[in-house]
Amino acid sequence: MRLGMTLIVRDEADLVAENIKFHARMGVDAFAIYDNGSKDETLELLQGLRTTYDLALFDDPGPFDKERRSMVLARHLRERQGADWLISNDADEFWLPKSGNLKSLMGSETSVLVARRYNFLPRTIDVAACDYKFHHNIMLVEKPYGPQPPAPDPSDPLLYPIMLRAIPGKVACALEGLEHIHKGNHSVDHAKGPALGTDDAIVFHYHIRSYEYFESKIRNHGENLDGVTGGTSWHLRRWHAIYLAGNLRKEYESLLLDEQQTQSLLADGVIREERVLANFFAAAEPSA
Repeated sequence: MRLGMTLIVRDEADLVAENIKFHARMGVDAFAIYDNGSKDETLELLQGLRTTYDLALFDDPGPFDKERRSMVLARHLRERQGADWLISNDADEFWLPKSGNLKSLMGSETSVLVARRYNFLPRTIDVAACDYKFHHNIMLVEKPYGPQPPAPDPSDPLLYPIMLRAIPGKVACALEGLEHIHKGNHSVDHAKGPALGTDDAIVFHYHIRSYEYFESKIRNHGENLDGVTGGTSWHLRRWHAIYLAGNLRKEYESLLLDEQQTQSLLADGVIREERVLANFFAAAEPSA
């Protein structure tokens, strides 16, 4: 049994190589990846990893169609790379098995699983450091305040701070019977039935990193949000409107935790310190 992972990336050089290396250690056998016109070092990093990992790489800067491309990658994993199960992933998400490795998901009695996902928040002190990396974010949102109704217009009030809202989980499934992957990788249509929640893995989400990559993400996503309505990607639509208004730096700074906020949220149990990835990558770095 082989486990595959798909990624559609654009300008993710600050963590894409780490994503591949981590998941390979966690039991992923094969990767199928679209690079959608990266202007940083993302494509070069992925090309360099092809000699070490079973990694199929497609360089296509054309129109963004995540749902269609996700299915193309899924079919490639099954037909060309021999994968039996799929994690349809994003570059800023890291799947952590409860025990053993991620292949434990494949032994489930169901064919579709949804794992809980947790935001990681950066602290002001961390992003200010000259050696800052995404895995220096160690504050995990363990008990979000609750669901936030879509508020794509910046004038729409938020019930909760945007990164402290409840967020949907992510899906893993058997490739046999897969019919469609929905936008965001939160759900699929599958011939073998509906999804079940699982505690066999959780997903760490590093959405907010350096300002440079935050701005790049919002600018890139903005090119693909025309015509998107309802609750789909509402937070990205909100941030893109803020970007167009010239206020994205201020918005970014509001997402960082200062010392007082950190201690208050820790005391309330909303966040907790989690160093699994920080320790993993610290151990992987060559000693001085």
